[in-house]
Amino acid sequence: MICPSCNSELKSENDILLDAEGKCPFCGNQVLDMCSEKEITISEVLYEFEQAEHGDPVAQYGLGFMYHKGRGVPQDNKIAVKWYRKSAEQGLARGQYSLGFMYLKGKGVQKDSKEALVWPD
Repeated sequence: MICPSCNSELKSENDILLDAEGKCPFCGNQVLDMCSEKEITISEVLYEFEQAEHGDPVAQYGLGFMYHKGRGVPQDNKIAVKWYRKSAEQGLARGQYSLGFMYLKGKGVQKDSKEALVWPD
């Protein structure tokens, strides 16, 4: 995947590099409309929980995103950070960028620009 604005490569091995809001981490322009109005079903939420609890970093990121945006679950940035952190600690680039974003903006955690820079490896 290539950012249409800055032409940066947005794929690292098996992971897409986007921040928690679907923006390019290099230029900040919106790449994906991650806030679409598509309803998330209860079965999709339960599936994500099951996979995340079993240690799947992509599902952990997915739950973080769902809580960050309030899609299928109540919006809660503290819980979003919890799931982003779990995926980030397993090396998922999306999780790392999203966790860094949360620290940078002070969403669900105390704003900390130094901690924000730790995560996007």
